[in-house]
Amino acid sequence: MFLLFCIQMGRVTTDTLKIIWELAYYGQGLAQCVNFKLQLLNMVNRGMRGSWDMNNQTTKRGQRTRLGVVVLALSSTWAGCNTETASFERLSKGIFQSGVPTAPVIGGGGSIVPVDTSPPVVVCDPFSQTGSTSGALNIKGELYSSAGVAFHSLNGYFTPQQKLNAEVYMRKIDVPTRAFDAGFPAQNGQTLKDANGQTLMEYFGLKFRSKLKLTSLQSEGDFQFALLSDDGARFSIKNLQSGAMQLVVNNDGDHGTRMECATSSVHLRQGELYEILEEYYQGPRYHIANILLWRRAPASGNLSYSLCGYSSNTAWFDSTQSPSVPTANWTQLIGDGWQVVSEENFAPVDASVNPCNS
Repeated sequence: MFLLFCIQMGRVTTDTLKIIWELAYYGQGLAQCVNFKLQLLNMVNRGMRGSWDMNNQTTKRGQRTRLGVVVLALSSTWAGCNTETASFERLSKGIFQSGVPTAPVIGGGGSIVPVDTSPPVVVCDPFSQTGSTSGALNIKGELYSSAGVAFHSLNGYFTPQQKLNAEVYMRKIDVPTRAFDAGFPAQNGQTLKDANGQTLMEYFGLKFRSKLKLTSLQSEGDFQFALLSDDGARFSIKNLQSGAMQLVVNNDGDHGTRMECATSSVHLRQGELYEILEEYYQGPRYHIANILLWRRAPASGNLSYSLCGYSSNTAWFDSTQSPSVPTANWTQLIGDGWQVVSEENFAPVDASVNPCNS
């Protein structure tokens, strides 16, 4: 109704068009309608030609017509889709709020061009319970927010429109089961907010990148990886020969703290740097967990392990205490040769300046 009112009044701004474009993309992600974007882009290309000077009275009627075509395309396509729990009000409110996804504009050829060129907000080691300052923060993360919309797998959390203008740096991927209600405190003293103005502590995704290496004390060999996470996580390593990222551990989906183990080993050599990607999402509050583990692959080649697949928010750590206290299952896991991948095993993913290490 707001958009139609703007059309009738002739008060069509660039921000209005941005909102329409964002709603189109969110609609595609939520509804998962294959033809949604194609139909809308077709209507946009047919209807959005000509001058964008809204102060020119000779073009105002044409602008109303062009924008009307877009709204009709959006409404007609949206009507046939299941948009889950999202509302127009929530999505449009979140698009231009500080700390939420950068609003795009329509560039030449229908491309998306970010308009926010401000430096990203920096968050250093947000999950630490000990306040440790030892070791470099060589894991760089991108942060995404679904604006409070619930998705149930990693695939729902990493669209370009959900990406926040923020960088998260970590020493290692070692977040034992714990309550998470403090959010992401940034270097500027602020805490990141979601699209509803609430502290960002649920329905977010993180993409962590770094380079994995063996230390001088670790010999070449075959390693088995595992993830302990609440909710979903995936771990991938770039193949040095093919250059492609290969999925090693898949622990996706809504669940309590669950251990998922790789079904094949990875051969690591001294002096090599292996680009890695770990994807993680947090569903509904309040507990989180995200730990990257490895062990020497058994000489027998049998990678089965008794605790792989076990899931419980109380099985691994007592999260009622701070810091979280390990349980007997965690003690057994460590005794069986599993280890948290240390901060000494991570190198910077690129040559950019790391503000958390300066």
